[in-house]
Amino acid sequence: MPGPKEAKTSEINSYLRPLVDKLEKLYKGVRVQTYQCPNGTTIRAALFMVACDIPAAQKVCGFTSHTSTNACHKCNCQFSQLAGTSSVDYSGFDFSKWLLRTKNDNCKDAEVWRNATTEAERHRLEVENGVRWSELHRLQYFDVVRCTIIDPMHNLFLGTAKRMMEKWVADGLIDNKKLVAMQKIVENMTLPPDYTMLRSKISKGFPFMKADEWKSWCLVYSPVVLQGVLPKQKFENWMFFVNACRFLTKPNVSKDDVQSAHIALEKFSKGCERLYSKDLLSPNMHLHLHLCDTIKDSGPVYGYWLFSFERYNSVLKNINTNRRSGFEMTYMKTFIEDTRKGDFVRNFLKTSGPFNFSSIFDKLVTGYSPADSTTSTALYNWFSLPDFLDAAKNPNLSIRGNEPLPPSALPLQKKAYEMMPRQEYDCLVGYYQAVYNDPTISSCKDVIQDTAFVNDWIEMLKSVNLLGQTFKGSRGTNGRGSYIQAMFIEGRNEAKYAYVREIQYLFVHSFSPLVSTPHHRTPQSSQHTFAYVKWYKASKETSRKIAGVEIWDVAFSLPDFQSILPVHRILLPVAIVDHTTLRNISKKLIVPLPRKLYF
Repeated sequence: MPGPKEAKTSEINSYLRPLVDKLEKLYKGVRVQTYQCPNGTTIRAALFMVACDIPAAQKVCGFTSHTSTNACHKCNCQFSQLAGTSSVDYSGFDFSKWLLRTKNDNCKDAEVWRNATTEAERHRLEVENGVRWSELHRLQYFDVVRCTIIDPMHNLFLGTAKRMMEKWVADGLIDNKKLVAMQKIVENMTLPPDYTMLRSKISKGFPFMKADEWKSWCLVYSPVVLQGVLPKQKFENWMFFVNACRFLTKPNVSKDDVQSAHIALEKFSKGCERLYSKDLLSPNMHLHLHLCDTIKDSGPVYGYWLFSFERYNSVLKNINTNRRSGFEMTYMKTFIEDTRKGDFVRNFLKTSGPFNFSSIFDKLVTGYSPADSTTSTALYNWFSLPDFLDAAKNPNLSIRGNEPLPPSALPLQKKAYEMMPRQEYDCLVGYYQAVYNDPTISSCKDVIQDTAFVNDWIEMLKSVNLLGQTFKGSRGTNGRGSYIQAMFIEGRNEAKYAYVREIQYLFVHSFSPLVSTPHHRTPQSSQHTFAYVKWYKASKETSRKIAGVEIWDVAFSLPDFQSILPVHRILLPVAIVDHTTLRNISKKLIVPLPRKLYF
């Protein structure tokens, strides 16, 4: 929208009107040429949601501002001003007593506002109902109340996480000395590759933090660095918020996850009301308790939160217009050029006549070889998502390492053949003897006639992508992606535990036992995909359990056949940092993180 100032309240309807005209036509259907249908096909579209920060969402959809008496567009709660100030009192977090708005009532109130003949009458209606007319009401199918979503990025991370830190600093709970100490811990933490490391110097008071950094701060860093810094009650209350975010930021969430997050957010909000002055309470905290309805309607937050749109803002700013023509024309030209590239390649390949370009494109795929293709295709066809997920959660399940990998892992990014070091090779031989239940499987150093032997050559892997999450070895890297948890059965009591391991390297090994194996419904490959891991020893200390932070010894267990881990067994990634106890004993702090699964 052109400046120099943004549109006031209902003035935004002037910009929405042509957009809604187009949306009405799209809903009825328009004729469009596509690559698959060059003669044209009917395309229909409907507006599903409006996703903005609070001020923009309420202006676009015809609600009064977040500082008004009717500050919430989801319920009929009315808010008063704090005594002696112009600030709004957002207290009162008993969700069971809130009366939710409905589409019908909202449409009626918006129509009454539209038909009012004076500005004074419209103002009275705004105070009474918190509703104005929006052009979006012309879309008969669109539910302005339910489909004006609460953006989790603004609501959780740029909203509450940032506000709480500012409050703690302003109240002197976190001074400069504590910020410097926190910075040292942050600098030494190792996160998985798909979590943003803090680039800003928190020792200077968290300046210019972006949304993805606030997300990492909330989920990973804060449970580690704030314990012992904040008073106990305030830290415990903060952990309600962190745990809610841990539930809500899973790419795949269950109804139980959403309910658990809602309960945690209600406890957090009530705790803030009890532990802090009322000027801390914000519209975002009120909207936390409506967030669960957004997720029930629209699914996991990864589908619609505004991280990707914020990145597009950066893309837009970097388009060079040269100030010659309008931004819109330059942007659309660039956008159309990018979208047409795929059509151009398909057309080119379709009309390339006798020339075969497949070998050229094969060379563009790093690590691809024809030998991989046959095996990968066969195992891809047999891949079962439930079986793959069960392999990580159920250590009782018979997994050898040659089971089908998810499509995201193929083709495997191989580096080179190497001879396995003797101690690690002995672990591999012991592993095959255990999983194939055949003690006669022998080392290539002392081959016995009529028995299967294990060669000591392996193919190293750069990394492995398991349904969208990348894991790497620690050797020669910064360690990001190498720290994991995997399930283990304790031999004495058959209890299942999640043990922390460090992946030293990933590798592929070919082995075919001579003995017959139990029948499997999937084809059996000789190619096994493993991680060579070191196990951290368990620690008896549990002082950080409330923060969801585990304490492990710095020493590794002695290597044995269990150092060979099929990648199917990787349960989830962890963040890790060194820690010195009050008794000056070195430990490892572990933060288990949700496993991200993109199907």
